[in-house]
Amino acid sequence: MFFNDLEKLGEIEKTVCDHLSDADCLNDSSDPRELKKIWVNYRHDMATMVGVLREYKDLLQRLEKHEKIHI
Repeated sequence: MFFNDLEKLGEIEKTVCDHLSDADCLNDSSDPRELKKIWVNYRHDMATMVGVLREYKDLLQRLEKHEKIHI
């Protein structure tokens, strides 16, 4: 698993929050250079978050199987 490190998850959270904050500040911009930065961050962050969600989903499925076996 890639996202099983709490420190790594904290770094991901900080990065994504920083990018969201930057995007909020530039929300009214029409400058393509400023908007490209938001788009690049979005593309990177979304791929990372899909990875986190997939691992979280996998952990929940394993937990569900584990609980069914021990019930």
